[in-house]
Amino acid sequence: MFARNPTNTPEGLVPSSTNSKPLLNESIYGMKINKTVTKTPFKHFWSINSKKRTYTYQKIHFFVNNEKQFAMKKLTARNIISLILFFMLLLCVLPNTTLVNSAMFQQFSFVFISLGLFFSLVIFSDSKLYITPVILYIVSWIGYISIHSFIKGECEWYQSSYFIISFIYMTALANLIKKKVLNCKQIAIIFGGIGILEACWCILQFIHLLPPANPVFTVSGSFDNPNITAMYLAAIFPFILFNSKKTLILWIGILVILTAILILKCRTAYLGVIVILLYYLAQSPVISYIKKLSKLTKITLTVCVLFTMFIGAFQLYHLKKDSADGRRFIWKVTTQMIAEKPFFGYGYGLFAKNYNLQQAKYFKENKGTVQERQNARHVYNAFNEYLEQTAKGGIIGGAFFVIFLVILIVQSYRYKNKVTLAVLLAIGTMSLTNYVQAALPVWILLLTVAALLASTGKSYSMNSMISKGLYVSVLIPFVFLSLMFNAQRQLKNSIDEHLSSPDRMEQYAVAAGSSEIYHRLYAKALIKAQEYEKALNVLCKAEKYTSSPSLFMLKATCLENLHRTKEAVENIETVYYMIPNDDDAKFELMLLYDALSQTDEMRSICNEILSLNKPESRKVNHYKNIADSLLKRRVP
Repeated sequence: MFARNPTNTPEGLVPSSTNSKPLLNESIYGMKINKTVTKTPFKHFWSINSKKRTYTYQKIHFFVNNEKQFAMKKLTARNIISLILFFMLLLCVLPNTTLVNSAMFQQFSFVFISLGLFFSLVIFSDSKLYITPVILYIVSWIGYISIHSFIKGECEWYQSSYFIISFIYMTALANLIKKKVLNCKQIAIIFGGIGILEACWCILQFIHLLPPANPVFTVSGSFDNPNITAMYLAAIFPFILFNSKKTLILWIGILVILTAILILKCRTAYLGVIVILLYYLAQSPVISYIKKLSKLTKITLTVCVLFTMFIGAFQLYHLKKDSADGRRFIWKVTTQMIAEKPFFGYGYGLFAKNYNLQQAKYFKENKGTVQERQNARHVYNAFNEYLEQTAKGGIIGGAFFVIFLVILIVQSYRYKNKVTLAVLLAIGTMSLTNYVQAALPVWILLLTVAALLASTGKSYSMNSMISKGLYVSVLIPFVFLSLMFNAQRQLKNSIDEHLSSPDRMEQYAVAAGSSEIYHRLYAKALIKAQEYEKALNVLCKAEKYTSSPSLFMLKATCLENLHRTKEAVENIETVYYMIPNDDDAKFELMLLYDALSQTDEMRSICNEILSLNKPESRKVNHYKNIADSLLKRRVP
C-alpha cells in the first residue's frame, strides 16, 4: 500500500511499510475508505482482506492519475516558462526596427517579459513569494536607488526603470527555480543554445552570407555593437566548457563560440575567455601535475607564463591603440567626476549627460593633450562598470554593485558550482574594461546566475495574500511603460511616414516622459515649422537628461533665429570643447564669431579648420574655402 510522502517530494506517493494498516475512516488525498465487502476486478481495485472485515480502496488508480495530472501540469508550466525565456532572449538579441533604435526595443521587451514572469507566479498553487538573503540584498539596493533619486530630484526613467525591473526578473526567476518550475539544465540549454546561434550568425557575417546589424562593422552579430555580442559569447562559454559530457555537438559549439569571439576582435571578451580557461585549468589534473614538478621547473614555468601574459597584454593594447587610449581618458575624466561628487554621485540614468559636460570642462581649462583631443568622442558609458556605478550612485552605489558580485562569487564557491563561478569571474573581469548593465544579454545572464544562486539555501516565504498583492502590483508599472512604449512607437511611425508634425508629436510628449530622443526630434519638427521659441523650451526639457552635441546645435539654431547670438555661441562652444575634433562645431562657431565681429576668436578657428589633416571630402573642402575667404576678408 501507499502512504503520504512526509517529505513532500514531487512524487506525492511513496511506498509505506507492508505491516502498516489503514485506520477506520482514514483518507488518502481527501478520499474516504469505504467499508464494503465486494468482489471487484483486480485491474480496477486493490483489496485488503482480513479475517473479520474487508476494506476496499475504490478506484485507487484515480489518485495515481491525479498525481500524473499534477505532474503534467507542472511539466506544461515548465515548458511554457522555458519558451517565454527563450522568446525573451530572442527579442533581446534580434535586431528590430519597431522603435527609433533596436537597443530601445530590446530593453522594452526585457522589461515587459520580466513583469510578465513575476505576474505569472500568481497562477501556481504555491503562490507564496520566497525571499532569500540575495533577494533581500537586492531589495535594499532598489530601496537605495529610489531614495537616491528622490533626494537628487533627478531621474531618467527609461534607464532607471530598466535597472530596477531587471531585479524583478531575478526575483521571479529565483522563485520559479525554487518552485521547481525551471531547473539549471533548462537555463543552460537556453543560454548556450542562443549563444551558439549568435556565434553562427557572426561567422555567416564574416563570410558575407549575412549583412551586419551595423554597417560600420563587418561583424557585429545581431547587435549594433560587436562588443556586446563578444562579451555575451565569452560569458556563456562556461555553460558549454564545464559540461561533463563532451559530445561532438558540444565540441562544435566550443569551436564555433571561440571562432566568433576571435573574429569580433573584442579585447574585453578575450580577457573574459582567458580568465575562464585559467579557472578551467585550475580545476583540472594539470595543477596536480605541476605541484609534483621540481622547484626550478616551477620557476621556469612561472616566468614563461608571465612573459606570455606580458606579450599578450602588449598585443591587446596595440590591437586598437586609439580605442585603448580613449578608454584610459574616459576613466580619467570619470575619476574626476567621482572626486567632485563622491557620496551621492550624479544620478541613475544620467551618467552620459554629466560625463560629456565634464569632458567639455576638462578641455576648456586647457588640460587636454593633443592625443586626448584627437581621441575624444561623445560618450555614453564609462567602459568600466565599477566606475560608472560609483559615478551614478556615489560610493554607496558603487559598493552595492561590488558587494553584489562578491556575494554571488562566495555562494558559487560555497556550493562548488564551477559554472556560475566561472561566469561571475569572467563578468567581474570584463567589468573592468567595459560596461555590463547596458550590455543587455550580459546583464540578463548575470541576473540569471544570481537567480540560480538565490534559489538555494535558506528562504522565507511571505503570506500568500500579500504575495498575490505584490504580483498584481506589477500591472501599475506595466501600464506606464506601455504608454512610454506607445509614444516611442508613434515617434518611429512619424519618422517612417515623414509626418513629424509638431501637433502629432505633442500628443505623446507627456507619455514619452524623460525620453531625450523624443524631445530632440519633437524640437526638430518645431524648428522646421519655424516655431523657435517653443522648440527652445522643448530642448531645455531634454537638456535635463542629455548633453548630446545635436541638442546644443539645435539650441544654437533656435537662439540665433531669436537674435540671441551670444547664447548661441555658448552652446556651440560647449560642443567644440566637448569634442575638439568636431568639424561641424568649428564651422558654426567660426560663422558666429564673424557675425559678432569677434575677430581674434574667428581667426583662431579659421586656422584650425585650414590645418585639418583629414581625407579630402566635399564638406572639408567647403569648410576650408569659407575659412580662407573669411581670413582674407578680415586682413587689416
